[in-house]
Formats: sequence, C-alpha cells, structure tokens
Amino acid sequence: RYAQLANVQTKSFQIDGTTVTVQHNPERMVSTSAAINSQSIDSRPCFLCPMNRPEQQIGLALSKRFELLVNPFPIVDRHFTIPLRTHSRQEIKPYLCDMMELAGLLTDMIIFYNGPLCGASAPDHMHFQAIPKAAFTPAFITRHYEVREPSVDQMYRHLCDIYDTLPVPDGQTEPMMNILAWQEGGELVCHIVPRRKHRPACYTAEDNFRMLISPGALDMAGLIIVPRKEDFDRITADDISNILHEVGA
Repeated sequence: RYAQLANVQTKSFQIDGTTVTVQHNPERMVSTSAAINSQSIDSRPCFLCPMNRPEQQIGLALSKRFELLVNPFPIVDRHFTIPLRTHSRQEIKPYLCDMMELAGLLTDMIIFYNGPLCGASAPDHMHFQAIPKAAFTPAFITRHYEVREPSVDQMYRHLCDIYDTLPVPDGQTEPMMNILAWQEGGELVCHIVPRRKHRPACYTAEDNFRMLISPGALDMAGLIIVPRKEDFDRITADDISNILHEVGA
C-alpha cells in the first residue's frame, strides 16, 4: 500500500487565500466508510489491540502508555498510528500531556487526534496518528485555536482552558474536535479545531449529490482525502469550503 502512494493523485485549490489540497486515495475507503455506531463496533474485534493485529504489524514502544504502529492505509509515506497500550475509549483530555510529549519526541512529525465522532475509525480504542512535517503544511479555513507554549505543562493548562469552554453534545463524553500538534523552533504548537458535525450531508446524499468525504484532522487542516475517483474529478473549491464549514464549528 505504501508503494501504491506513487499512484495517488492530488490537486489544489485556493480558498480564502489558503491552499487546500485534495488527494485521491482509494485505499482510504476503509477509514472513510468505517461504521462507528455501537452495534458495529461491538460486533468486531478491536483492530488496535495487540491480540487482534496482523502478525506483520509490529509495535514499537514509545512510552509507558503508547506505542508506534505503521498505519496499513497510509495517506503519505511514513504514516503511523500511535495507540494506547491498553484498551480504552477515544478521549483526549486524560492524554493531552501524552500528545504534547509525543510531539516533543517525534520532532519531525505532526501528531494528530480525531475525536470519536470527528474522523476516528476506531473510537473504541484511544490513539493518535502521525505523519512527517515535510509531507504536509497545515492550513485552516474554519475556526480554530492556535496555541504556542515552550513546555508541556504550560501547553496543558492552556489546552484545558480551551477544552472546558467547548460544548459537549448530548450523549457524548467530550467536545467534538480535531487536534494537531508539533514542535517548532523550541516551542510546542497545537491547533484545536472545534467541530459541529461528524460527516457532511453529501456523505449520505443520493445520486450525483453524493460525495464520500468524512473529514478528520488532516481534512480540517487542508488535506482533503477522497477515496472515490468520481468525487475527486468533480469536487470544486466551493464544495470543499461548504463541507468544511458544515462540519466545522
């Protein structure tokens, strides 16, 4: 699948002075179309738990709580999944410091988090993902918070203040959001992107109005992942703007 990245197509649009890139990546259909309702999750084994992974998917310990896995459905070269080493639901607040520490450890990577209804295809198992800084420059066209702090402790306090101001939808355990973090010039940089919806209306629309786009952190930061060729061919700057503003806060 990494070899197949050589065949991935991309195109770019200028939206409100920001460059947004669209990537046609058929292998990402597994994540884009993932069923995350409780019945579907309860009926399958957790694919991030060690006993259920393919034999070839070897983990590398990063910390006492997290390990590094090669993502089997890559968006770019060197795409990693960073799961919690024990089975626990996807929620960010108990692991904000871990995320910042990972950004400080993997200094050439962008660490990102998809909330359980914000792009995570495994909302039953806490995990981050990581891709190289060189592969992607985040660009935002929806409301977001940017925080720069020199230390994990200062960053944690600032992020908690933002977290506590965001609404928690009925039936959920945390605010809807995506988060991206990295190290830059001796500082930790973090972007919190509030969300209002999991998927846009076009995801379930009929006939020619349907586009299988399910935004996660990278989409909200300007890299739109499109698994179907017909959607890639016809998507416009207006479509992208409408989709991101529909799901963004």
